[in-house]
Amino acid sequence: MESAAVTDADKKADEARRAHVRKLCNAVQDDIKHWKYAFERMKAWRDFARGLQWPGTNKADLSDPDRDYTANITMRHLKQRVASIYAKNPTYQWRRTKRMTSTLWDGTMEQIQFANQMLQAGLDLTGQYQAILMDASRSVAENNLTRKQGETLSALYEYFVREQTPPAKSMMKKQVLVSKTCGVAYFKQTFQRATDFPPETNRAIADHLEKLARLERLSADLADDEIDKYDAEMSELREGLKSLEGQQKIILREGLAIDYPDSTNIIPDCNMTHIVGFVGCNRVTEQYCLTPDQIREVYGKNVGKNFVAYRENDIEPATSQTGSNDDKDRVTARVWEIWDRAENLVYTVCDGYEDFLEEPHAPITYTERFYPWFVYAPNAVDDPDDPFPPSDVELMMPMQMEINRAGEALRQHRYAARPGWVSGVNLPDSDRQKIENRSAHSLVVLSSLTPEDDVRAKFQFFPVSPIDPNLYTTGPAFEDILRSVGTQEANLGGTSGATATESSIAEGSRQSVLSSDVDEFDDLLTEMARAGGQILLQQMSAQKVKEIVGPGAIWPEVTPEETAKEIHLEVVAGSSGRPNQAQEVAMMERTFPLLFQLPGISHEKLSRHGVKVLDDGANFEDWMDTNAIPIMALTGQMQAQANAQAGAGQGAEGGSNAERPAQPGPTGPTGPGQDGMGMPQSPGGPVEM
Repeated sequence: MESAAVTDADKKADEARRAHVRKLCNAVQDDIKHWKYAFERMKAWRDFARGLQWPGTNKADLSDPDRDYTANITMRHLKQRVASIYAKNPTYQWRRTKRMTSTLWDGTMEQIQFANQMLQAGLDLTGQYQAILMDASRSVAENNLTRKQGETLSALYEYFVREQTPPAKSMMKKQVLVSKTCGVAYFKQTFQRATDFPPETNRAIADHLEKLARLERLSADLADDEIDKYDAEMSELREGLKSLEGQQKIILREGLAIDYPDSTNIIPDCNMTHIVGFVGCNRVTEQYCLTPDQIREVYGKNVGKNFVAYRENDIEPATSQTGSNDDKDRVTARVWEIWDRAENLVYTVCDGYEDFLEEPHAPITYTERFYPWFVYAPNAVDDPDDPFPPSDVELMMPMQMEINRAGEALRQHRYAARPGWVSGVNLPDSDRQKIENRSAHSLVVLSSLTPEDDVRAKFQFFPVSPIDPNLYTTGPAFEDILRSVGTQEANLGGTSGATATESSIAEGSRQSVLSSDVDEFDDLLTEMARAGGQILLQQMSAQKVKEIVGPGAIWPEVTPEETAKEIHLEVVAGSSGRPNQAQEVAMMERTFPLLFQLPGISHEKLSRHGVKVLDDGANFEDWMDTNAIPIMALTGQMQAQANAQAGAGQGAEGGSNAERPAQPGPTGPTGPGQDGMGMPQSPGGPVEM
């Protein structure tokens, strides 16, 4: 009886599990139907940007030079925007959260100098000045430790961004293009472990795990008698094992992984009211189009034929799996990775398969934001009923078609205005064909024309309408393009009558819009860097960090949450856009001479910044010469020698004009553990403020 009771309980649990999977699949299907119009709109925008702009045209028509007139200004605009928004790799820097680390020291050098004076004069009767110096020393040491940790975190994050496959720069540019074409683009940032195999086609960090997974799947198929010893897959298994045996070392890597999902593969909850931040969403789903073999390689589950088949990127399921061999090759299943904020769980299901592909689990990495996707929507609008924003393509479509219609109408007018002849005489068909098909400067012999007949009496010019250029001007369309998407005609080619002043004003307006777009994208990269830093603090060990960054790396020994509250990463403003080097050099010329003369300003840091402005890829250490004398010190020595020589030639009173030795400052002579300003030092040397 006990065995039967357990069996019934297991059956109920299995049925409840299948019901849960069906409920999740139905919920995702409802979300897809709700946003179907938005996904179809994105595909139409992509076709329009590609050049399919006239109704009824298809991709085969693109190679036809005689197709309807199309001047693809839209693609030119998109390329220019991508080049302006993401022109180079951004610069990441760490920031310290504002905290008051000292309890007695007020953070000024004046208080430290006064405390040193009181100590040297023996007036510290209560020990308060000694306590101030100790508090200052502790605060400076703590700040230096935080600085080293921040530099380590920044170097580690830049390393993983640089190690992405495909390269992060090219993929970032691609996503900017996607956002301008489809209205929205997504960036997914997670942590890739050495044992993980993500469902994306390319691994974010290149290694051999994809090859190992495929070989394991082929081996399992061989054990299940699903492949014959003469099959092509059997040959693939043999060759793969042979190459694997020849490799002495298999690289399995882990670290931060950045993925770039398609805009139509992110399915928000149907309750979403604003796309940036997924406002109103209780769940967000990422869709993967995988074959049964890929599902087995990634998740280790054999779905067989228990899945709903889709072809290519169709939203609706395929009616059947029959058809040509090419159609069968394009049939895939839909795998849905559902991030449920309310349950704090991640579900992985396949449409039509009544079990989880992975056991439900909490997110591997915890950040302040639950979802791993970062949204870039440059044209985001406040429309709860339609939160998917318009794209630049949608905004340009009316003007683009007006330009196309003007060009096509001008072409047709030129054809209609060609010279032609009209005659009231009934001509034989042979004579009419001779006139219609005559070659240039050829002699036409007409049987219906006698030598005495006057040709001008029988034939007259066909009246045509002259071409008026004002009917086909595209100036208003380009003006509307500037007003709608911020690209003026001068950026797309020559202007049609615009003055230099008008073009200059329009360019200034365009640059302000571009600066706003660059700032918005930098904010997105900053958000990614902040979340990426939190992930690295949770997942990376100190030993692994030192292997990547170097033995001088400092990794926090406190809890990652405490460090994340104090240190965060951000992108230097404007560093992802096209830099204005001339402006930065001009600023250096005006400010550096003044800064070098101020006491307490680090000349080394100023020099580092100057080298970075001249060449952001240069290494400052390559410019350093430890044996060289600083120019200020060299100038001082030369001045001292000149003063000494002048004093020697002025007689007995000339010594008053000579250089005098430096006098002790108000803090007295420098003692152990202090620099010239009386600042406490750490055991390793002066403490940097």
